[in-house]
Amino acid sequence: MSADAYHAPTTSPRLETLDVLSIGMSLDVFRQGQVWKVLQEQNAAQVEALHVGSILPMDPRKYPVTADDKDIASEKREADALELGLKNFLEKWPIPTVTVVRGWSPNIPNLRFTPEETQGSLSAMVNDMRIPAGLHWHRIVNLQDGIICNDTPEGVLEALFRLFERNPDLPAVLVYANEGFNMALSLMAKGEKPIGVGTGPRQPGELTDTMVALIVGRPERVDWLRQFAPYTKVNENRIDPEFRGWGWRKPPVEFRPTRFIPQPWTARALEQWDALPVLARLHRPVSVPLTRPDTGERLKREALTAQLAAAWKTASATLTSAPARLFYDGGLNATPLAELTPALGAAQSS
Repeated sequence: MSADAYHAPTTSPRLETLDVLSIGMSLDVFRQGQVWKVLQEQNAAQVEALHVGSILPMDPRKYPVTADDKDIASEKREADALELGLKNFLEKWPIPTVTVVRGWSPNIPNLRFTPEETQGSLSAMVNDMRIPAGLHWHRIVNLQDGIICNDTPEGVLEALFRLFERNPDLPAVLVYANEGFNMALSLMAKGEKPIGVGTGPRQPGELTDTMVALIVGRPERVDWLRQFAPYTKVNENRIDPEFRGWGWRKPPVEFRPTRFIPQPWTARALEQWDALPVLARLHRPVSVPLTRPDTGERLKREALTAQLAAAWKTASATLTSAPARLFYDGGLNATPLAELTPALGAAQSS
């Protein structure tokens, strides 16, 4: 066997997809598939409605009232999302992590917490949830530039693709997004506060706690580690995947650590990795300008329809089967259905 088979990849082609290996979600009282189940039930019950209302309980008495109870519920949602997203993932490997929260800048005057306090808190936030989530054998390392504070973080997806391309040895990344009353309050300036109160009933318009833990990766990038696995020591506790040295045989080629693979993976580690299902494939975003190049004004009517139709055709051209559902965010001051419907019609007719 060639010695190259024992070395991590050093280059990456342009990537058009990333595999979704795991996902954990908390949306207030709902977890995972409960969200979709309730949405479907509500949609079926409102067949004639163009707009389906919120799935959240409308009775304020269904929510915690005291500040302590609200904090406990919020912390549980955070930990649940991480546990659901990470519990079946490879243990003992420090998964690189990106943390996504709402917009914040260290230059905002009169911040509630100092920039150093906020940056330190966000850097440690996901790892601090490990033990409450029961993930004692998992390892989390927030990337050095892995804190994204943005109210419109669509660029995160393209940034993920570029991250994988810049680091050919990187097999997977955890993206943890956190939004809610407590997060908003902590990132605001003193004197500002989101809708809601510490102790008291839930207020109309109050932010809903929403946390998502998403693992994306390129499974083929660990193939070189398979050459070393037969030579790793079998731990006394056979379910422990940690590398603790070589067995009675040594590999024919010396292991070269990389930034994201600091030590060999054992047979048990690869067993955990191979058990991960590919839940979906994340396709690279397709971006088109929806503003006029000369004035910066948003496109209207036929021009907007043409741009949206062209973007849709490009984005869907590589799909092996037609999309079953489309989620469209028209942004602020937009008329989503009036924009999307003619664009889809134009894309299908051309």
